[in-house]
Amino acid sequence: MKLSVKMSLLSIGLSAVTLLLCGVIVLRAVYVRSMDAAKEDARNRLGYVVDAFAFSADWEGTDTLSERAAKNRYQYLFRRLDRNGEQSQLVYRGETLYNSAGLMLDAVLGEASERLIEMDGRYGIVLGQTLDNACSIYLYCDCTDRMEMLASLKVLLLSVFGAVFALMGSAILLLTHAALSPLKELERAARRMAAGNYETPISVQHRDEVGSLAQSFETMRRAVQAHTGLLSEVAEERKMLLGALTHEMKTPLTAIVGYSEALQTLRLSETQRRDCIAYLYRESKRLERLTQKMIRLITVSGGEPFDASAISGQTLENILRPMLYPIAERRGVLLTMDLDSFATVGDADLLCSVVSNLFDNAASAGAKNIEIKGRGATLSVTDDGTGMTPEVLARVTEPFYRADKARSRSEGHAGLGLALVQRIVEQHGGKLSLESTVGVGTTVTVSLPTGKEVLP
Repeated sequence: MKLSVKMSLLSIGLSAVTLLLCGVIVLRAVYVRSMDAAKEDARNRLGYVVDAFAFSADWEGTDTLSERAAKNRYQYLFRRLDRNGEQSQLVYRGETLYNSAGLMLDAVLGEASERLIEMDGRYGIVLGQTLDNACSIYLYCDCTDRMEMLASLKVLLLSVFGAVFALMGSAILLLTHAALSPLKELERAARRMAAGNYETPISVQHRDEVGSLAQSFETMRRAVQAHTGLLSEVAEERKMLLGALTHEMKTPLTAIVGYSEALQTLRLSETQRRDCIAYLYRESKRLERLTQKMIRLITVSGGEPFDASAISGQTLENILRPMLYPIAERRGVLLTMDLDSFATVGDADLLCSVVSNLFDNAASAGAKNIEIKGRGATLSVTDDGTGMTPEVLARVTEPFYRADKARSRSEGHAGLGLALVQRIVEQHGGKLSLESTVGVGTTVTVSLPTGKEVLP
């Protein structure tokens, strides 16, 4: 059963019960007020008869009469009073002297002071009163008209109840359908999202709980759309990564193939042969560096986790010193290394790759002085190179991004250095920050976990 049907039936049921209770209360109130009015009228009529009989009896005087004469006198006086067709009964010391009601009212009334009776489809009120002279007067007042009026009112209320119930039921159905119609839109939106369509917005303008739910759905749709777009961007980045790698590898491979073929097929002088071999060596080393960086980047991005261990500054310096100082000497760079107070936890080879890439970038930027410093769990590489503009600084960690493409390509750089550094630092649970000023230099700071912290 649909939710709208359930809610409609529940609302209609509650409305029916409410209307029925209201009708019963109204009928009960009308009945009580009508019966109170009928009883009050009967009491007034009885009071009039009693007062008139008592006055007549006292005026005529019966003190000197015998019992039989007194009965006759009372009977005569009461009959004379009963000229308006009252249905009454006069009882003197248990003996009925007069009865125009057609039934024994004293027996019907019993010990009660008044009673409602029904006889042959007619309704009436019986009430009585005893006087000081041992006479009891009983009166029957017909209230059939009032009962018929109540019956007509009951039929009228039932008719009104039926009409109101029909109108209310229709209104409830329409209002429930209107109130829950946004849920159908949410259902259609959910189906669209399940089918992969996240572009169509959810247009529900209600300012209620359903509207709030629709807004939550719309927020979810936008979040899923953004996430899907992000995944698409990642897929495009990977596609670009492979395309760029292919392009980067194509040039040295073409050169290697061409020069190798020249060495095999052409008659070259000794100088030309040495130049060819030197060029082949340079291109091979360039291809080797590019391949190693690419493999390292892929491994760090989503490969198996590395084994973390405590690393001291002395350990890093023992690895970096024979690696970087000869390069610095060949490039004419003054290299200063101070890692004595450095300590962290992680992979020593990857951290050495971080420092070597930062050194290589600094040297490629024309730096003549490079300082590598370690304090606590923080590494910093400072140079006096050309520096970077804010635009370049914002994109420098993107894979294959190169501010000076011509110089980077001629020096064997593919734009993977800082991207690799960024991935390694993130894998270590650290943070990479760069500060650079054009014409002054660049400082790259790597904040790593201490030996007491747990890597993710």
